[in-house]
Amino acid sequence: MENIVIQVKTKSDRKLIFDIANKMGFDSFVVTDFDKRMLSRKKLIQIASNISKIDLSEEEISKIVESVRSVRYSNEQDKNNN
Repeated sequence: MENIVIQVKTKSDRKLIFDIANKMGFDSFVVTDFDKRMLSRKKLIQIASNISKIDLSEEEISKIVESVRSVRYSNEQDKNNN
């Protein structure tokens, strides 16, 4: 069995998708923010366990974190402007 994820903006859209899925005989469920965080943590642990030890300085880590934050902030600003 394969899974798909559909993100909706309104409760009425979510209800419509659930109704369609039920009529087609699919199983459906809501993935909460908590669920997404837990899945992300599990994936991060899996990835980290497969990578040999990487020696990064705190400065390098800070630069990476700042880069990710700036991209995320930029994306949020773009969404708000549209």
